[in-house]
Amino acid sequence: MYEMPRRKLIEISPAEEEYITVSSGGPKKAYNRRRIRNLLARRAKYAYEPVQADWFQEIVGELKLARLRLGMSQITLANSLRTSQSEVSDFETGKTNPTVEFLERVARTLGVKIKILVE
Repeated sequence: MYEMPRRKLIEISPAEEEYITVSSGGPKKAYNRRRIRNLLARRAKYAYEPVQADWFQEIVGELKLARLRLGMSQITLANSLRTSQSEVSDFETGKTNPTVEFLERVARTLGVKIKILVE
């Protein structure tokens, strides 16, 4: 049985210590220790790994080539799709799962047809 490729959540940067121990002045410093939130600590950032399905990469690659053949930039394509340039970039790098409606809008704007052959 074939399983759908699932995107895994990957860690981009490691987390730093969220809490630190601070001791205030005084003769009994052992009693004046307390843990406070480290405001300068950077939390771990996570992202989804790109979609690895071959058929998806092939569709995205062909749409990108069609855009480049027309001499369109990502910003020009995004403006004609009424979306942002970052969404077009995320689509071309495989960071997002586009909807069928989005794929149709991109294909119509670029003047190409998407045909899917199931063998």
